[in-house]
Amino acid sequence: HLQDKVIKMQEERFKRVTVEKDRFFAGVSHELRTPLHGIMGLSQTMMENETDPEIGICDETAKRNLKDIFRSGERLLNLVNEILNMSKIKEGKMALR
Repeated sequence: HLQDKVIKMQEERFKRVTVEKDRFFAGVSHELRTPLHGIMGLSQTMMENETDPEIGICDETAKRNLKDIFRSGERLLNLVNEILNMSKIKEGKMALR
């Protein structure tokens, strides 16, 4: 039947699009992790060395801003990791706990 063929073709197309979407999100997530780690590492180093005149900062506003940058990086990294975990679960490489 023609209607069954059309439905089957649509299902196959949907599966292909879903696979491509998952690959895209996994790829983008991996690409985001490296700069996020850099941003978090630099902001953390600056916070930890705040008394060092060559590295650190003394201004309270700047300290708060660095903490905000670090926390934002953490939230983004958690989101990226969740996306990667969903990809792993869909591929059967990770189980739900």
